[in-house]
Amino acid sequence: MSTAKEKLQQKIQLIDEFEAVEALDFIEYLEQKRFKEISEALKNAPEIDETLTEEELQALKEADEDVKTGRTLSYEEVFGKDE
Repeated sequence: MSTAKEKLQQKIQLIDEFEAVEALDFIEYLEQKRFKEISEALKNAPEIDETLTEEELQALKEADEDVKTGRTLSYEEVFGKDE
C-alpha cells in the first residue's frame, strides 16, 4: 500500500508545469497556515508558573558563571564548520 506522500509524488509526475506551480502554491499555503497555527498556539500558551528547584537555580548560576568566565564552546566547536 502506498503512503500519501508516495501517491502525491506519482500524481506530480502526471501534471503539467502550470498545475505544478498551482500545487506548489497550495503546499506553501499549507506550510504558512501550519506555521501561523503553531505561532498562535505558542503566543496564547499559558505561562509556566512553576517555581524552580534549588538544583535548577544552582545550575543556572553555574551556567551564568561559565558564560562570564568564558568557559563556553562556539557553535563551530560543537557542530563543526560545515553546519
